[in-house]
Amino acid sequence: MQIQVTQVHIDNGIREDVEQCPIALAICDHFPHSLPSIEVGNDYVQINDTVYYLDDYVKEFIRNFDMPDNVYLGDEFEPFTFELGLEQEF
Repeated sequence: MQIQVTQVHIDNGIREDVEQCPIALAICDHFPHSLPSIEVGNDYVQINDTVYYLDDYVKEFIRNFDMPDNVYLGDEFEPFTFELGLEQEF
């Protein structure tokens, strides 16, 4: 599943918020006609009852985005696209 994180997602994302970070906002936009339950961890994304792997680039983005000393978020982060890989279903 290809997920596109836009500048809008980055600008509107909330640090350390598993449901309102840029990754979660981008996933919500990927499902425009439904409201999936989304939780973003440091190395995974859970959508409803399915857990997906995050690649190293996305994990690094999350770490950097959540760092409290990153004041100028919009200037430091650029849009990107990533692939979610299936890990397991509960």
